Amino acid sequence: MLVFLLSIYSVSSVHSEKGTGSLNVNPGESSNKFEVTGDTVLSNKECFIWYDTVWNEDMMTIYVHDSLKGILVEEIFKFWNGTAYIESSKTVYVYDGSDHRIKEFILNWSGSQWDSLTINFFSYDGNYNLIENVSVQFMTVWDSSTKIKMAYDADNNMTEAVYQNWDSIIWVNNFRNTFTFNVNNEMTDMLGEMWDSAGWQ
Repeated sequence: MLVFLLSIYSVSSVHSEKGTGSLNVNPGESSNKFEVTGDTVLSNKECFIWYDTVWNEDMMTIYVHDSLKGILVEEIFKFWNGTAYIESSKTVYVYDGSDHRIKEFILNWSGSQWDSLTINFFSYDGNYNLIENVSVQFMTVWDSSTKIKMAYDADNNMTEAVYQNWDSIIWVNNFRNTFTFNVNNEMTDMLGEMWDSAGWQ
């Protein structure tokens, strides 16, 4: 039996991390730490790596929040090139009137401009459960490439996630996860299946 772990994150989460922290590995091995500065609208999270007896800059994430609602609207990722932080990629988030994320634009820094890489579209049911995630990627043209369709039971437990690929004409099933829950809404089983011409296997 093949089991595929569902990797859908919460599309309504808001970043609110403040302060400093560290992640230390075994003594004598590499370690890293982060520092977070800023306010509720604009904040920076900087990661350092312990190397050659000193902390060295590694990467930085800039978080931009809506000044009225506090929701995350943009993330900018930068990497240290030895002398300064340089842009790497950026993600821009779009929400509906209920503050649920409906679009996500992922862009790459070319050195002079932001180039589009991926657009993610999110759809919800009446209970605001995520029921569809379509990822459209840019190669030489925009091409709808992947879709995840989710189903839920009456208690809003996800019971199925179907992964599909775009073949330039229609969406084709790839694999799916099905989940079983008990009366306490605890997951008791997960089944992963691949699709072939005979159906789900």
